[in-house]
Amino acid sequence: MKGVNKINKYSVRPMSLKEQSYEVIKEAIIEGVLSDDEQLTEKKAEEMFGISRTPFREAIQRLESEEWVYSIPYKGNFVSALTMRDVEEILQIRLIIETAIAKVVANSITGEQLEMLNDINNKLNVNPEQQSDYDFTLIDQEFHKTINGFSDNKQLLKISEHIYDLVRRIAMNVLKMPIRRHKVIEEHQDIIEGLRTNSVEKTLEHHYDRVRLGAQNYFSQQT
Repeated sequence: MKGVNKINKYSVRPMSLKEQSYEVIKEAIIEGVLSDDEQLTEKKAEEMFGISRTPFREAIQRLESEEWVYSIPYKGNFVSALTMRDVEEILQIRLIIETAIAKVVANSITGEQLEMLNDINNKLNVNPEQQSDYDFTLIDQEFHKTINGFSDNKQLLKISEHIYDLVRRIAMNVLKMPIRRHKVIEEHQDIIEGLRTNSVEKTLEHHYDRVRLGAQNYFSQQT
């Protein structure tokens, strides 16, 4: 069990809705407050997050449909483990989506938009004592979502939303290797340059190849 301070930030207000309960549990899975294959009961959800029975059950239904959790008859609900196969599939989908979007964005990106991306990238901190892995992944997500937002393609943005959360879960494992923070910042800078010169496809491929390699290294150490 993680520390109380970490858990408290997930607490749901008494009048919370099922959507808030869903987000709270999902974010706890992403950060690792809830571990792979850990059982998640109504009692635990109430003690950890202040979620009552009805919104918990409604949240679990959605989380199971999105494969964040799985259920075993007569035993209960458990956190779905992340596998290397999951990583491969998620990164493949994200690369396809982001490459398509970035190509469109590169044709019309402005100096002001490039500066906006630089500002976001500059918020990333290589020191985990000053910026947690979780906060680092949120800023990384902001960087990529900002690029996608420049396309103004609402349907692609909607499709990519679920993928972002899955990638953040991958990143929480990959970032356990300190050098990865430095590389993410460098790769973001390459992506910005790729957008400026309309050659972003190769930089995105390199970026996700590095994420994939980091994940492979992580999973190889778990066996």
